[in-house]
Amino acid sequence: MAKPKRLKIVGNFSSVLIIRLNDIGEVVMTLPCLDAVRHALPGARIGFLVSPPSHELLLHDSRVDQIFVFEKKLWRDRPSLNGIKQLGKLLLDLRRERFDLAIDLHNNPSTHWLAYVSGAKYRVSMESKYGSRHLMTWNAAPCAGWEQMHNIERHFHVLTSVGIPTRGAEYRFALDPESRMRVKTQLDQELDPGKPVIVLQPGAGLPERCWPVQRFGELAARLVEEAGAQIVVHCGPGEDHLGERIRQSVSQPVLIAKRLTLQELAGLLDLCDLLVSNDSGPMHLAAALGKPVVAVFGPTHPQRSGPYQTRSVAVSNYVECSPCGIQNLSCIHRKCLTDISADEVYDAAVNLLSQERDRPQEESSGIASAGAS
Repeated sequence: MAKPKRLKIVGNFSSVLIIRLNDIGEVVMTLPCLDAVRHALPGARIGFLVSPPSHELLLHDSRVDQIFVFEKKLWRDRPSLNGIKQLGKLLLDLRRERFDLAIDLHNNPSTHWLAYVSGAKYRVSMESKYGSRHLMTWNAAPCAGWEQMHNIERHFHVLTSVGIPTRGAEYRFALDPESRMRVKTQLDQELDPGKPVIVLQPGAGLPERCWPVQRFGELAARLVEEAGAQIVVHCGPGEDHLGERIRQSVSQPVLIAKRLTLQELAGLLDLCDLLVSNDSGPMHLAAALGKPVVAVFGPTHPQRSGPYQTRSVAVSNYVECSPCGIQNLSCIHRKCLTDISADEVYDAAVNLLSQERDRPQEESSGIASAGAS
């Protein structure tokens, strides 16, 4: 197959499909690219292909005209008749839109194929090792400094390689006011408005990313007793036991937030004073909301996947094998995480809270400008 030709200009494109299937944090990190595309092509129709539950993140975003949902779980094992029918309907819906351009920010064989069968005339992604890269019409080659580049900046590189400017692109999340109000009503009933509210996120998409829950418990106790904070623990699906472990470590009441929708989670994060989190989707969501974050990193790289352009501190512990990117799943010691003390994270949290108190009111919220070119 002939080498893909570089696109020269995107000004005449009337419809664009953005593809990023799964992982809450990864979808959140595409928001600056969505903003860049919308500003570069203000009259274009923009579709977004995503997997549940991450599609909830886009439900109130006016920059997206149409959301296409790909049910990945129907294809993890043996495809069912229902799965085949749903995929067929999805492909028909995509082809009916006649997209001019598909931007694949997921970049694997499945998404290359989806971009191809969508019928989009131009299909762009990053250069990869997959043979399916030949289904794309343009594969952006890595640039200087690629290994140290944040994932959002890597996405920007794909856009700029095809002529879409990213300077001034905003990193912002479209929050549902009703979901936020539901959470606020609950917090007003449970918490003292005169004390800072700190949300703890003890879970993550992979257990290898999780700081030990007993350390979260030690941290919560110190934040309550020494910093006068109020603790809310967010528990995702299957994480209720983490919240209970932390609650048992604290002498004062701890609020457990569980079974929240993603929009309700965003409302909770928007209302808190600080998030302390593992490398997780809520960490990226808080960053997109402009909230201060203390992020605990172990096997993953904070420079690549840390909270982007928000008031944040990444706490990590260098060991010879880190960051391994969770390539070594047989690791039994996880010293990159277990050697991080509650004292280190406490100091980071208290310092960040102090900085927030000293920050002028007009600077303490807002939208981060993420683009650089």
